[in-house]
Amino acid sequence: MEKLDEHFPHSVVDQLEFDIHKYLKMLKRIEQFYYVLDTILIVHFCSMPFLHQIYAKYKSLDLKWEAILSLNLGFDQTQPVIFELIIILEIWLTIFNVFFVIYTDLLYACLMQILKMELDILSQVMGEICRSNNEEDAIKELKKLIDIHQELIEVSEKLNEIFSPLMLINVACSIVGLCTAGFLVASGINNYFIARYFFVPIGLIVQIFVQCFFAQQLIDSTAAISTSVYNTEWYSGSVKLRRFILLIIYRSQKPQTIKAWKFFDLSMATFYWIVTKAHSYYSVLKAVYF
Repeated sequence: MEKLDEHFPHSVVDQLEFDIHKYLKMLKRIEQFYYVLDTILIVHFCSMPFLHQIYAKYKSLDLKWEAILSLNLGFDQTQPVIFELIIILEIWLTIFNVFFVIYTDLLYACLMQILKMELDILSQVMGEICRSNNEEDAIKELKKLIDIHQELIEVSEKLNEIFSPLMLINVACSIVGLCTAGFLVASGINNYFIARYFFVPIGLIVQIFVQCFFAQQLIDSTAAISTSVYNTEWYSGSVKLRRFILLIIYRSQKPQTIKAWKFFDLSMATFYWIVTKAHSYYSVLKAVYF
């Protein structure tokens, strides 16, 4: 966090020059989207037992009250007072779990977006310096920028160390969750069951998409540094300048990634792989049980 704050453009002039508001605006939109989606999920999931009873009254059906999470607690949950307490507890657990996921994902998105912004700024500044006519000043500035680049690489590796175990759990849970939730909805046991679990696959897809999207942005931003430097007329400079530029290009050719533990990198290709795997397992379940 200190390294990211150190290289963040705090002055108004720098913020306007590098147009950082587009990065912050994107974060704001993602935050708003998450809150709207998860509010819909919470209200939908927690209100289904009550809506089911209203529908039963309308159709003159005699249905027992069901808890939100349908947990088998080993005793009669429909007893007065006990049922109300269980409902309150389950609503609280649902809200807590959903918002825990929200803030974890928003923290990840925020850190990744700021890192992407600083890598993009570094790429832009490096490209401008390499086009400078004053070679001595350019070499001095490049030395400083190489140090900054190394610090951002270390930040990226630290973020990968923090988030990679969570990413592996999310990928595994997304595959299993998409497969089973899709199968349960498609099985069509009854309309209530379909309505209750319809939004579960949507929430899982959105979550894994956001994680893969920001990981892909990190890959693209690290690669953009070498492209930005290479597109300058570096070959017309002195041998010393070319050595610095080749060092930058060499460092940038290895993409910084967020891994799912040590198994694979997160990217948009990984998102496609997750969705196709979930669909494959869903197809197997469907073939076995139908």
